[in-house]
Amino acid sequence: MDRQLCIFRDKLGFALGFLFAAIFVLAAATAAAFAAETVVDTITVKFRDNVATASDLTLPDAIRSALYDALQMPFVQVGGTRDGAFRLEP
Repeated sequence: MDRQLCIFRDKLGFALGFLFAAIFVLAAATAAAFAAETVVDTITVKFRDNVATASDLTLPDAIRSALYDALQMPFVQVGGTRDGAFRLEP
């Protein structure tokens, strides 16, 4: 009887140790997932020549609306680049 109790206690200790290790790993992974926020400072969009030209200073309303739908986040046009791309900030 004493031997069976020792075997049970060893198995219980192993199971509890495994359970605590699994909880620790899950908690660490969850904390890392919450800490990994994606931060975007600037989005640069370059269109083909027939969509928006380099001489356009602002985005046309139709293109702005399509970008709102595609990005699914509000943005502000903050300028352009030398090659005619538009710089946007969320």
